[in-house]
Order: sequence, then structure tokens, then C-alpha cells
Amino acid sequence: MAVITRAYSETDGNIAYASSINRIIDDLYTLQNGSIGTTNLANSGVLNSSIANSAILTVNIAPSAITTAKVANSAITTALIADSAVLTAKLGPSSVTALKVANSAILNVGVGATANISYNKLDVTTLPSASLWVTQRLLLEGF
Repeated sequence: MAVITRAYSETDGNIAYASSINRIIDDLYTLQNGSIGTTNLANSGVLNSSIANSAILTVNIAPSAITTAKVANSAITTALIADSAVLTAKLGPSSVTALKVANSAILNVGVGATANISYNKLDVTTLPSASLWVTQRLLLEGF
């Protein structure tokens, strides 16, 4: 690189000194090499419109850069939540209701020994014939 100690300005007739000219040459050299760092950018020098779509990749984002304050409302939908991603601890006290439990989803092994299930909720037609008499007697007795 050439070192210039002074130069004549055709604009105003003044002499520009080496420190200014060499700084300008260094800046031009930096631009030509395509190596512009953050120190070369003015505040607000890069706008959203200056960044191409898909220019910022996941590897370019620091782990702590995305916070809940930066996520837009409705940005996370159920389609984006992986299966088994919501754990029991994350469910609210009344979030699972009978409307959300599919028919036949609760099996006998899933019912506790002390469950208080009404007799009229049981399908007595599937009981063995030996138990049919007991079932009929319980019905007659009002159980």
C-alpha cells in the first residue's frame, strides 16, 4: 500500500495531510476486501431492510439472544410444539378436562383401587354370566 504524506484537494484548494488520507485509503481497502466489522458501522447503520431473507442462520444467533420479550404473540403455535414437549408440571390445574379425554383412553390399569366410580358408569354387559346374577341383584337393590 502506498503511503501518502500530503495531497492537494481540487475541491477547496487546501492540502489534506497524511493521517486523513491514509485513513481514507485504509477504509477503501477494507471496503474492497469485504471485511467490514462492527467498528466500521455507524449506530443504526444496518436496518431490517438491509438484511436479506435467510441471511441470519441459527448458528449466527447466540443461545441467550432470544427471550420471551422478543417472541411475538401467537408466534408459537401447537404445530411448532413437539410431541411430548409439554410435561405434567407445565399443565395448569384445570387444563385437562373430560372433553379432552378420548373415549376408551382410560384403561382399567389406569384407574386407582380407591376410585369412586358410580355403578351406572360400568358396562355390565361384558361381565361373565356367573356375575350376571350378582349384577342384577345389585341393580334391584339400587346400587
